[in-house]
Amino acid sequence: MLATTVFLSAATALLVAGTSLAVADLQQDYGTWIAGRETDAEIVALTIAPALAFNDVETARRNLVALRARRTIQIAAVYGADGALRAQFNRGASDLVPTRLPSLPPGSHAGRGQMEVLQPVELQGEVLGTVYLLARYDLAARLLGYVRILGLILVVSFGAAIVVSRRLRRVISAPLDSMAQVAMDVATTRNYSLRASRERSGEFGPVVDAFNEMLDEVQRQARAVAAEIATRKAAEGALLEADRRKDEFLATLAHEL
Repeated sequence: MLATTVFLSAATALLVAGTSLAVADLQQDYGTWIAGRETDAEIVALTIAPALAFNDVETARRNLVALRARRTIQIAAVYGADGALRAQFNRGASDLVPTRLPSLPPGSHAGRGQMEVLQPVELQGEVLGTVYLLARYDLAARLLGYVRILGLILVVSFGAAIVVSRRLRRVISAPLDSMAQVAMDVATTRNYSLRASRERSGEFGPVVDAFNEMLDEVQRQARAVAAEIATRKAAEGALLEADRRKDEFLATLAHEL
């Protein structure tokens, strides 16, 4: 019971703290991820500008394919100044590259776990085209990572709770069990000489001492009550004896008279 209480308390605190940290970290990670994709688009726009200037489609395509290392990027495309598709890269067959430049303003547009980035390609102040990126944020993988970490922490915490509960049992539960047993024995046998053991009571020793002192006082009170009862019984016996002698005297007097 004690181990369960300690573990549930620790688990509740860890879940609340872990959830709060996970939410805060997810928000920060999502912001960092968006900034990273914007940076990717800017870098591609800088490197691909000479290829667009000379209409070198193959070089532009190779620059886009280099984005394969970014696993969250699903589509990368370059459009000319007229909005026509010049070069493209798509990670999966289901990711269809728009044949025309999407009608979105330049910049990043995030929502529903994905984002689109449109970055103008400029060379010496002249706009040559636009880089388009479509990336998806893998929220499930991030959450799975947090769940694994939190699960590991809970396992470690459970082990620590077991160690702590054993320590608490030696310090608290054992003295309490001893006092409870002594109290039951005293109530059953009326033997007020019984005392709780102070052995291995540790920090709980003063409580055991107070319990034993209480038993000492109860024993003194019991002895006082017993002595008073004995005194009263003796006085009652004396009165009965005096009454008996009075009756005998009256009977003798009546007989003599």
